[in-house]
Amino acid sequence: EDACRGADILVIVTGWDEYKTLEPRRLKELMNRKIIYDSRNILSPEKFISEGFKFLGTGRKYRGQSIS
Repeated sequence: EDACRGADILVIVTGWDEYKTLEPRRLKELMNRKIIYDSRNILSPEKFISEGFKFLGTGRKYRGQSIS
């Protein structure tokens, strides 16, 4: 969470358990822009999208998601 404070984007490049339990409501409070790139596909996209995040994952497409 400390690394997310004031961040525009969270890029996940490891499958460590600490990242699997991230909560979108907590990250919303910490981040400037709500963008996540999950290169390991360890998070639930729907969970984060429903909280207002723009979400990208390796090899995944999500309806209505674009980063601009």
